[in-house]
Amino acid sequence: MKKIKFSLALILSMVMFFPSCNTGTSQSNTTSAPDSQATSAQTTSVQTTSQDTQAQTSTTQTTEDSKYGGTLIVAFPSEPDTMNPYSTHLSGEPSTTIIEGLVVPDGNMVYQPRLAKEVPSLENGLIKVSDDGKMDVTYNLKENVTWHDGKPFTSADVKFTWEALKDEAFLAESKQGVDEIESIDTPDDLTVVVHYKYEYPDFAEQLFTFGIMPKHILEGKDLNLQEGWNREPIGTGPFMFKKWVPGEYLEVVRNPNYHEKGLPYLDGIVFKMITDQNTSLAQLKTGEVNYVMNIPYTRKDEVEAIKGAKLVTNSLNSWRYLDFNLTKPGLDDVAVRRAFAYAIDKKSIVDQLFGGIPIAWDSPWMPMDPYYTEPKTKYEYSLDKAKSVLEEAGWKAGSDGIREKDGVKLNFEFNVIAGRQIDESVQQVVIATMKQVGINITASNGAASTMTDKWFNGDFDIKMAGWITSPSPSRSTFYSSKNIPPNGVNHTRYNNPEMDKILEELDKTVDVNKRKELVQQAQEIFMTDIPELVLFNSVGLTAMDE
Repeated sequence: MKKIKFSLALILSMVMFFPSCNTGTSQSNTTSAPDSQATSAQTTSVQTTSQDTQAQTSTTQTTEDSKYGGTLIVAFPSEPDTMNPYSTHLSGEPSTTIIEGLVVPDGNMVYQPRLAKEVPSLENGLIKVSDDGKMDVTYNLKENVTWHDGKPFTSADVKFTWEALKDEAFLAESKQGVDEIESIDTPDDLTVVVHYKYEYPDFAEQLFTFGIMPKHILEGKDLNLQEGWNREPIGTGPFMFKKWVPGEYLEVVRNPNYHEKGLPYLDGIVFKMITDQNTSLAQLKTGEVNYVMNIPYTRKDEVEAIKGAKLVTNSLNSWRYLDFNLTKPGLDDVAVRRAFAYAIDKKSIVDQLFGGIPIAWDSPWMPMDPYYTEPKTKYEYSLDKAKSVLEEAGWKAGSDGIREKDGVKLNFEFNVIAGRQIDESVQQVVIATMKQVGINITASNGAASTMTDKWFNGDFDIKMAGWITSPSPSRSTFYSSKNIPPNGVNHTRYNNPEMDKILEELDKTVDVNKRKELVQQAQEIFMTDIPELVLFNSVGLTAMDE
């Protein structure tokens, strides 16, 4: 899902703008080819931080200059498949240091201008909705922005990006936001007017935010070939491509002509391909890398014990949850799902299993989301309340202690992907807890490919998984009946016409205040129906040297 990769990549793109202030190993060491321990990386979810990144510098500097210089060595667990942000099937963090979009979300999930002078809105007049429901968005581009080869960046590049993605011959992994556009006008080199077929409130998270492609380089080229720009891109970003040694490292260096004065602070970044986290942490200890992503909660104490290292937490628009298959007898009864909501002590799970790092949570809108408000409907932890809800709904305990009604017993299988420590730990707690209220659950785990096929096909009872998504408040991807497989990822098969109507309106409304009202309405329906039980808001952990 492009939304997922997009949000991860944008988080990482922030780190290059923070000053370094330490001295460390010589720059000749930090920019040399990494050792042979690095191999081709597997796909993984990368969670990083937007807090100050400490890069190692080559010499002792004066106080005035100490914030500049040094090369950041990142232990990177996922080698890119391409540097084209529209083609990648993996996370695209390295390309975000080179290729820029018109706007980008900040750590508070608020969009900020990048290649555009300002973020279009109804308030500043750059978004206009006509009486026939169509929408025009105007981007005023920054002046004197150049590509890394010195050619000027213009509105023609923005229009070309859309035209390239619209071309059916370009087999991009995601073309979200392309078909919604009717046409684009470029009245001058610094003005882009995008004409949408209808109100499209999530325009900022699609298309032009992933990155702009250079017309003067790519026009007439086959964008499906993994050569040329797709391997060695020329962008407008703070760093320029230098070298990519497959299976070892990818290196970018400072753009001396970057359009943001004084940025970036770093001389460069080396993405060192290390698939094994034990190796990553070992190299953090020895100083061979100074930035390690995606630290498991269970290794927090180990990392904090590393001399000269610090651990930084960052918020993520991400949550882990239990999905109920609403087509399964028993789970189709909201009383049974509410019993889960009352019985599972989320706070204890977070504190006892994960050191209190994630945030116990109830809603699929996260605490940092500007659209979130505290739900009115809540389920305070209470085994007694869980039992009474089941009793009142007619679910009576049999001689074996398992509740049943009308010939249906509350026996369920619970799937997680084997080897995912967080999910397997929670699974055992849930099984033990629900037994106390008369619901019998059996663990049934397997490989990722096996489990995801089962979930997509509806061959499951309960599963645990997670989402990480972009700043948009839209949740139709997860909870609209239009996205029940095979048409989407509404694995629960949740179908509530009232929810569908609200989610559809949310996806087509530009007005921010109206969208907040719609989120509140959708959230209350979600909390009432419990198609999915949100457990906690995930938090990213990053280790870096001090």
